[in-house]
Amino acid sequence: GANPLSLSFITGIGARYPQDPLQKPSMYDDIDEPAPGIPVYGVMAAMSKANPYYAAVQDDDNSYPYAANERDPYPILRRYVDTCEIVPMTEFTVQEMGWTAGVLGLLACNLSGDINDDGQVDIADIMVVAADWHDPDFVSTHDLDGDGDVDIVDIMLVAVHWGETCG
Repeated sequence: GANPLSLSFITGIGARYPQDPLQKPSMYDDIDEPAPGIPVYGVMAAMSKANPYYAAVQDDDNSYPYAANERDPYPILRRYVDTCEIVPMTEFTVQEMGWTAGVLGLLACNLSGDINDDGQVDIADIMVVAADWHDPDFVSTHDLDGDGDVDIVDIMLVAVHWGETCG
């Protein structure tokens, strides 16, 4: 949301994000929140005024701050309307979904050995795995080597990442 609107243009990401993207399943699923991870186009500098919805969005009476003159682009960058009727702002394509998935994958922290997902590999992670030592009812994600039990090898697989952090 580092933009004039302080708004993320991906549903479910950040403190403020689109609530009404042009995505049929989210429109008709009777769930208030849209499906997460949908990137919308966002602010459009110019749209056809033939469509009454588009004309209303671009009308200076409906935006604040008002334009100083017709060529002042500042208010245009604040003219995002979160409604599925404004297709140029709320639609997305498979290409945008691909770019978004790629970027989110790069930003995600996938830290081997961080069993408790706190962003660092430390004694707490070793303690979580050690608590399942030879327990027949162990948590399957603690069997890091996949041999059917939690033992010293699993603890060592955490320990080799000791001190690693995300971020």
